[in-house]
Amino acid sequence: MRTSLVTVLTGLVLVTGCTGCTDAANGKAVKLRTTDQIRTALGDTYWKYWADSIPGLARGEVDGPKGVHYGKITGVTRAEDVHWAIGSIRIKGHPDSDRGGPHVWNKAGGGPWKYRGDSDGCPAVPARLLKAWGQPRLICR
Repeated sequence: MRTSLVTVLTGLVLVTGCTGCTDAANGKAVKLRTTDQIRTALGDTYWKYWADSIPGLARGEVDGPKGVHYGKITGVTRAEDVHWAIGSIRIKGHPDSDRGGPHVWNKAGGGPWKYRGDSDGCPAVPARLLKAWGQPRLICR
């Protein structure tokens, strides 16, 4: 049975070309503590995302993230866990950088964080993780 499930999941990843973009099949939602290290990594990822678009953007111009919710959907192994975070963040002096949030990041296993964008109030985060965070109002599907 386990081999069949892994084969099906691998096939889904190959067909969609997307790892970590949706719920991990039958994974458990785990709320995790947000540390300063996590906040810094999320802020750095956001800054790098915008640095190409805003010439001369300094890391110190990034305000946040604040109000961060952090957790993961467990995979079969830790390398298959998908970590998610939402929070408020903006670039000082650039009102378009925050259209209302929450902003969304994710990463697969021990990989790098990826900034997914400002969700405009409807984050593409697994619903069971939003529930674990106590944020059911953000479930828009």
